[in-house]
Amino acid sequence: MNQFVIGDIHGFGFEGNFKLQEEPDINFINDSTEIDELIKDPNFLVSIGNIAYSQLSAKNLHFSMNRLEFKDKSESEKQALTLIALQKFHTQTFLTTLWLIKDNSVNTNNFFWWDYETKHVIGDFPKILFSNSKGEYIDTTFSAEEIKQALELQKTVIKYTSNRKHDNEENPSIGAELSAINNFSKRNSVFDDDRISRAFKMTISARSQSFLPAKIASYISAIEALISSNRESLSMQVSERVPKVIGGSLEEKLVIHDKLKDAYNIRSKYVHGDKFPEKVAKRLEEVSEDIDGVLRSLLIKIINNYEEIKDYNENTMTKWYKETFMF
Repeated sequence: MNQFVIGDIHGFGFEGNFKLQEEPDINFINDSTEIDELIKDPNFLVSIGNIAYSQLSAKNLHFSMNRLEFKDKSESEKQALTLIALQKFHTQTFLTTLWLIKDNSVNTNNFFWWDYETKHVIGDFPKILFSNSKGEYIDTTFSAEEIKQALELQKTVIKYTSNRKHDNEENPSIGAELSAINNFSKRNSVFDDDRISRAFKMTISARSQSFLPAKIASYISAIEALISSNRESLSMQVSERVPKVIGGSLEEKLVIHDKLKDAYNIRSKYVHGDKFPEKVAKRLEEVSEDIDGVLRSLLIKIINNYEEIKDYNENTMTKWYKETFMF
């Protein structure tokens, strides 16, 4: 028996079809002929409805195919939950990987599990909606080389964004039943995670916001998770450390320093409920775009060159920074 997990991708332009390198085999296709061939079954149309079908027909798709046998409907539905959860995880970690390549608002929408023989269809509709650094939802095109870079990075992103299993849960990322609201964020182990994992979670939170002051605040939290030692003079500490870790010329470091100070000013006003002066409000898009770029550069630099700091406590982080960048 053949089963498919299929869904649409929004805001994502790419050249040719490609496949994720991690299991399961998830294909991304943008060829309208292949899409029509894949979803032309009239039973599939009846099951998901005209609106969802039109969205699938008009957008790029991700899909995987499985060949499994089930003893009854209950077993097939349990397996469907697992396959949908796996596809959601791998496609959404790929979206995070695309952000490491460049700013974007690529999103997944509907997920459908479809048994081709029995015509059984199960839907899942995740509500994570990523905006770009300006809080906008626009199309972004990736070159073949950029897709290749993203595919190579995905394994690293998976390592740092996988949810830890809880002792009393078989798998915290898979729903317990169909047509239920499963609040996975409530069970998030963010406070037990290492620095890089915490930073990725804050990044995902930032990208899920279109309200720019909140987005900027989450960007700053991600940066602090990566590089701070304690709460003393935090904005000064981070504004000093980040330019040195990212590197570059003196002029480039000064630019990064000033971008961080601007972002901290906005975060302070937001978290304390202050009124935004018109002059500051007019710069929200600029500051958000700037701090998005700073965070991206910092994450990539740490992953590639300083991954050992992920488990450093406050004292060890201070010692590492002094030895690496001050003396």
